[in-house]
Amino acid sequence: MCREMAKGACKESGADISISVTGLAGPGGGTKETPVGTVFMGCCYEGRTIAKEFHFTGNRMRIASRLQRMHWRCYVTVSLWANSECLYRPGVTDQH
Repeated sequence: MCREMAKGACKESGADISISVTGLAGPGGGTKETPVGTVFMGCCYEGRTIAKEFHFTGNRMRIASRLQRMHWRCYVTVSLWANSECLYRPGVTDQH
């Protein structure tokens, strides 16, 4: 679901990159199979998507804070990757 959310956000907004988040920050709503702190984050860049599952502990504020840091890291990582891809293209000989 998280992949589709990220892809849909790019499609609807016209953006090159989007990040989506869904899960359980608490305090309630968790189950044995999906406890509170289970969070899924998806990222879409130019139509390619990835999703990752995280398991955080703590109260709602702590979970949200940790997720916010992960969200930022994902964005920075994809942005750096995108920029380096523009600078280096395998097979192209006239790179500066």
